[in-house]
Amino acid sequence: MHAVSHDTSRARYAMRALPFLLSLGILATGCGAGGGSDGTAGAPPSTAPAQVSTPALPAGFTRVDAGGLSLAYPPGWERVQPPQGWALALELKQENVPMARLGVITAVPQTDDAATVANTAFAGVQLGTKIEQRAPNKTAQVPGARAAIQVDYTYEDRATGNKATAADLSVVYGDRKAATVRITGVSGELTPEMIDQILRTVIAKAS
Repeated sequence: MHAVSHDTSRARYAMRALPFLLSLGILATGCGAGGGSDGTAGAPPSTAPAQVSTPALPAGFTRVDAGGLSLAYPPGWERVQPPQGWALALELKQENVPMARLGVITAVPQTDDAATVANTAFAGVQLGTKIEQRAPNKTAQVPGARAAIQVDYTYEDRATGNKATAADLSVVYGDRKAATVRITGVSGELTPEMIDQILRTVIAKAS
């Protein structure tokens, strides 16, 4: 019988917090559309979509379309069954243990205000976690989108005390259409560099 390393045991324990976030897209639609926990209202929506151009992909990335958006993921990520309210879900595993998850949430407010989408999606995260740090709403440039806001945050699961790193990219496209790309993973395993690399591949496909 093989011994389980301390790191692997920690990772298995830590990932108990991540399935919770995989269901938050649906909960977010029932939350209020007020400002975020940092009081940031966010930038007003653009009047016209940004020019569509497909970013060059890093080596080994695979592009996939979901929920009116298109994004690419690195080697090693596997598609899994998305929960209700999600158009796409992927996992990054080590020794068959999920270390990070990536998905497109479509169960968010369908509005032209990217700040409303971002703040409402984040409000859902707060239901079962203790937010350790939340960066202010940050305007993002997403080809084909009318507006986009990125929110970076770290959290602790209230039930287990496990810590994770995460980011939401809320994108408004077309006429009152929106979706949120969410990445969450074990702190120390999912790096800010990996998050940025993935989010830079996002483009809006639907109009």
